[in-house]
Amino acid sequence: MRRWIVISVLALAAGLFHAGRVEAQAVSVHVNIDRQPAWGPVGYDYAEFYYFPELNIYFDVNRALFYWLSDRRWVSGVYLPLNYHGHDLYRMYKVVLNHDSNPWTRNRIHRRDYARYHNNRSQVVIRHAKEHRYHKARSNTRAWVAPGRSHGNEPGGSHYRNDSRKQNRERGSGKPSSGRKRSGQGGRSSKPDRSR
Repeated sequence: MRRWIVISVLALAAGLFHAGRVEAQAVSVHVNIDRQPAWGPVGYDYAEFYYFPELNIYFDVNRALFYWLSDRRWVSGVYLPLNYHGHDLYRMYKVVLNHDSNPWTRNRIHRRDYARYHNNRSQVVIRHAKEHRYHKARSNTRAWVAPGRSHGNEPGGSHYRNDSRKQNRERGSGKPSSGRKRSGQGGRSSKPDRSR
């Protein structure tokens, strides 16, 4: 009898240990507050993508990549192209999209459903959150502008002129420029091109 009790207790302990590990793994998969940028919206323990209705762009939180439409194709990059640099992501409304690894494939629906958030400045961002759980994320000052380029820089600035000269030199030598987009399918591609 004693042997049966010992075996039962060990089996129960092993089962509880395994259940605890599974629960801990599930929680770690579904919490990414520390990866969210300081300009991300408050209130989400987990976010896969942000959609910006005002700019019609996406941001992949886990990969730290932006996705935007260029010549009817979705492309991605670590930073947004020059025509987006005058925008302040801290002030813009972000819609959190989860459970969709390629949200840009439903862009027409997102544009329609979230158009009401254009110029909505009511969303609190992580940088201004007082809750302790955002302590680490408040310092994630994830830039959307390439280093060395501030919001005040204009395309005529020397930094941009140097970039365009470099690209022209690379094009002339037959090498692809780092800023050039790879060819891909049309706007319905499930995998956007990667630029930069």
